[in-house]
Amino acid sequence: MGWPIQDNFNRANQVNLGAMSDGVHNWTNVTGQIDIVSNQAKGTGPESSQLAVVTESHTETDYYVQAEATFAAGVDPSVVGRYTDVSNYYLLMPEGVTLKLYKNVAGTWTSLGSYVTTAGAHTLKLEMNGTTITGYLDGVERISATDTAHASGKPGIRCSLGLLTVWDNFIAV
Repeated sequence: MGWPIQDNFNRANQVNLGAMSDGVHNWTNVTGQIDIVSNQAKGTGPESSQLAVVTESHTETDYYVQAEATFAAGVDPSVVGRYTDVSNYYLLMPEGVTLKLYKNVAGTWTSLGSYVTTAGAHTLKLEMNGTTITGYLDGVERISATDTAHASGKPGIRCSLGLLTVWDNFIAV
């Protein structure tokens, strides 16, 4: 897949995320609609969930995925790791005013931990190292869990009520 994977979203407005600004990787919108709007990624679809992942078929095991997210209260921007399909991956998101770490296994969501936060602009980082899954908020570790549900997969971004969410400076290393 060629790491690191980076996208600052600095390109012309377009429907769907398409090619990344690193010139190497591409995005795939899995559910809903995430577009480029004013040099940022923005959920634009009316669907309750928008999800985009790195296109390449190669998957990784140990890495972190990070992005800057700006959101209103009640909107759930997320970074995604070890994505294998729409029903199987890890997710770190501020849900309301609580940062939460989830796993999705066969379509069933399970909380792995939480931390109280605020709406606004934050940097979200999800690190997966073996069975240790760690969530960071603005560079500070806030949640850590041990889990064996997903061993490898793709990085990505996700939101609900995407019209109020923007991402910037995505990186997976």
